[in-house]
Amino acid sequence: MGAHLIRFPDRETRIRAIRAFRTVRIAYVCFPEHVMGVTDEHISALKKAKIPIIYVSKKPSRKGKHASTVQS
Repeated sequence: MGAHLIRFPDRETRIRAIRAFRTVRIAYVCFPEHVMGVTDEHISALKKAKIPIIYVSKKPSRKGKHASTVQS
């Protein structure tokens, strides 16, 4: 199970994301400046709902290696 630090582009998107998290049985964590700690299951729920994500932590690449940290 992977852990990710993410945020969303705006308040409306963040609210949509929290609604999408209702389908996930694992808790998410909120940090200052609207950063959230989530699992792979949360990421899957966001992708299924087509909610844009801004990675604060390293984003996994397709080959399983990590890409550079995204700054916002």
